[in-house]
Amino acid sequence: MLKKSFFGLTRSWLRYEGLASFPERICHVPSPGRITYLFNAPFEKTTDPKLNVGDRVKRGQPIVLNDEPGGTLVSSVAGSVASITPYDGDLGRRCTMVTITTDGNEEVDTGFADYAASPRLETARTYLTNSPGSPPLDQLADTGRPIDTIVISAMEDDILIGTRRHVLEKDFSMVAKGITVLRQISDVERIVLVVPRESIQGFGHIGVEVMAADVDYPAGHPLLIMNNLLKKPVPAGQSPEENGVCFFSIEAVASMGRAYADGAVPVRKTITFIDKDGAHALATVRVGTPVADLLSTFGVTLNERDRLIFGGPMTGKAIYDIDHPILADTDAVLVQDRDSIPYSSDYPCINCGDCIRVCPVNIPIDMLVRFLEVGQYAEAADQYALESCIECGLCGYVCVAKIPIVQYIRLGKYELAKERSMEAAND
Repeated sequence: MLKKSFFGLTRSWLRYEGLASFPERICHVPSPGRITYLFNAPFEKTTDPKLNVGDRVKRGQPIVLNDEPGGTLVSSVAGSVASITPYDGDLGRRCTMVTITTDGNEEVDTGFADYAASPRLETARTYLTNSPGSPPLDQLADTGRPIDTIVISAMEDDILIGTRRHVLEKDFSMVAKGITVLRQISDVERIVLVVPRESIQGFGHIGVEVMAADVDYPAGHPLLIMNNLLKKPVPAGQSPEENGVCFFSIEAVASMGRAYADGAVPVRKTITFIDKDGAHALATVRVGTPVADLLSTFGVTLNERDRLIFGGPMTGKAIYDIDHPILADTDAVLVQDRDSIPYSSDYPCINCGDCIRVCPVNIPIDMLVRFLEVGQYAEAADQYALESCIECGLCGYVCVAKIPIVQYIRLGKYELAKERSMEAAND
């Protein structure tokens, strides 16, 4: 495995989106008749469950599924628990799906309001971890990985998205309030705001470092920010948190600011919706709303073999159920018409070298994918920098042979982690 980062100087020709290309009007998706939550905890039947079908919940009330990590979420509606079922997430991730039916009664839990005047980390973790933007507050509380720098990123995860840019330009007063809250609940002294280079002016008054990232995709990726702006390269296979840096999206910080300003847990988030024609718009939607309600609001009908993607065109992941909920960290929903979906193939690599030329971390993709295709994951990591890949999708975008390179890489990382876990268990 590589013991150091593998960053190069290649520039991309794709750019992040500016707000000028979005309609000024933001669509307001009505509150649905049912809300669904995905708990990052496996479904388990017990003799004394903490949550049962028929239980009443209030808006802003913590819902406790179990005491495991990921076992608590905060309800964005008032209503009754209609179902609790297992759900298979991406790459074998075992989750629990909880559906709540609403009755129009917006009864609010006042627990958070009692603590809002005196921000504390434990209270914020209980009430705000699944608020819009999904603040990674558990990372601030992890004493095994002390954090010395918080990065607030206004950079999007993908092209065609304008969610974070909207928060930066239209809701910055709440961002400033959120920064104050972060200082109160943590011991972290260094806070860095990363904005697109064209938006660097006008933030000197907020008392944090402001850094400008290029608008060339994928310059806003956390690992590239670590390398290019913070000058703290992340070793292969490690995360920014393991190197003392915690990343918050700017929406997460704004939602924290709004929570303490209003004394109530925020329940609506901003997302970018991209339709079959490539037109994009911003919308506000209640966390947990089925994506079917979003499609209905925009008048989009799904046909057989159309594709529904959470995220953008480069890094998004397909979902297969229109009842799948909008999550706290969902920044975009993309609909692809069946006739415009790029096809993938099992053709062999033709050694054109395009993937190597566009890779922002200079990985020999042509060799890496050969090992991944035949399941040699440890060799791919040791010899061809599998764990240095940031999964930006540029290699798959330019691949002449239409090899699903990013999917191979994601699967390879997953299988490699499984292999290592099994080896550790047998030691």
